[in-house]
Amino acid sequence: MQVTSRFTEKDSLKRFCFTPIPNAVDIAFLDTKKFNIENAEIFIELLPQFKEAHNDVLALVILLQVIPFTAKEIMLDFPVSAHFSDTVKKYFKRTIGPVDSELRPRAIGKRHALAFSGGADSCAALSLMPKDTISVFLSRTSPEGRKTLYKPEAAIASCEAVRKTGRKVHMVETNLEYGRSPVGFPCDYANASPAIIHADTFDLRSVNFGMILESACRLGDVKFLELYKRSQPFAWFNLFNAAGINFSLPTSGLSEILTAKISCSAEVRSWLPQSCVRGDQNKPCMNCYKCFRKQLMEAAVTGIPVQPNHFKIILTSKEVRKKLEQVPIHHEIGMAYSIANMPPIEDPFFGALRNRLAPVSSYGDNLGFLNCFYHPMLRYIDEDLRDFVHKRINEFAPDMTDQQVDFVKNWDGLKLSETRQYQEAFEHQLKIVDEAYEKRRQRAAAKKRKRPHLAIYKKLTKAVRGNQFRPLTQRNVGKSYMLSINNLTWSLLRKLGVIKREK
Repeated sequence: MQVTSRFTEKDSLKRFCFTPIPNAVDIAFLDTKKFNIENAEIFIELLPQFKEAHNDVLALVILLQVIPFTAKEIMLDFPVSAHFSDTVKKYFKRTIGPVDSELRPRAIGKRHALAFSGGADSCAALSLMPKDTISVFLSRTSPEGRKTLYKPEAAIASCEAVRKTGRKVHMVETNLEYGRSPVGFPCDYANASPAIIHADTFDLRSVNFGMILESACRLGDVKFLELYKRSQPFAWFNLFNAAGINFSLPTSGLSEILTAKISCSAEVRSWLPQSCVRGDQNKPCMNCYKCFRKQLMEAAVTGIPVQPNHFKIILTSKEVRKKLEQVPIHHEIGMAYSIANMPPIEDPFFGALRNRLAPVSSYGDNLGFLNCFYHPMLRYIDEDLRDFVHKRINEFAPDMTDQQVDFVKNWDGLKLSETRQYQEAFEHQLKIVDEAYEKRRQRAAAKKRKRPHLAIYKKLTKAVRGNQFRPLTQRNVGKSYMLSINNLTWSLLRKLGVIKREK
């Protein structure tokens, strides 16, 4: 992989730009993957106060983008330290160059930053950290003409709300998600790139993430696994350190239930946390799996029932339906806790999920350990922050007992999903969802046959929303639709200027 880089400045707007160019070995390597690298220049905007960044810091930003697409070698147009190069070789089995043996590694700083997203977990992480923590939000920029489901308004509102409390928040634009196909972050920690590139500007000691226990140690999925035994997170942990930045995880010992509880506290509520990135401010899309799961958790934490039609999302969202067909379900342990502890509602899907997850919700002390702090994860919090964060966590939750620690370490979701009750209830869930979905499809088809003019409304709505409005005529609408629309409807459409009379 060849990478060219440059700093640009136009109208007082500074950027760090780089372009990855895969070689033949990389292309062959990518043929075996489900993703690919885009032939595009990646940019990260720089704050007005930006200072020169250490070469190892710039290299770390680039590696967060290109490592997943690189087979063996990364060649930059600037040198890195021998220590940084050796770390890449040791933990990623790749070489990086050129190397300047006289370049000293970056000296660690004094301040702490958070890769802030405006979501519930991120806001919970910020609330546990000192008030002088610097929050850096990655503001996604999409190429002109590219459609996206992402809506930034809720996250921006959260940034502004945090800023009003006197905390430092910076929003940095970048297009790094468009450096891969399909669109998305090239690795889990790339969202910290805007904070990393300003490490020398802010004299950073650490960059923190809002990673929760379920993600850090796979709690709730197939089987618990210590973070240091997971090759990818542990490799990045060491590479950050090689660049003079501590990799810190203040919420890694907290379950998603606990971060939900913290995000429902008065202080964090005022920061307007919203995990959904497809909905408007204070109005989640209610069509994605994150919305489906987070609403259940909030109901379990606050005791406020979900909306009566909440479980109908299963029928309207393909994404939610597919997630619930997985065994185990993604973050199943939090789902089981929520279903068992939220105010019950009369709904067949709720009942089916509750029965399916009963073996999970009865694990350990009926999942009561999720309300406690898994303190062995303190080792992954920057030493300078550790005591402060620990005391803050204990304001919301006590440390786990030795027995509860064992419940976490002995978690085996696959074993629980193999129980007879789980399997039978899972089959019942699939059956009632399939039957309900088929009935819904048949009703929609019958309605369409009886009212074919609805197709016109759908086309018009789509055209207007996409700013592609073009007045229709009776001729190009079609005779079959004309016959189904009464004169009053035609008159109304004409008055609105949607349909023009034929001349």
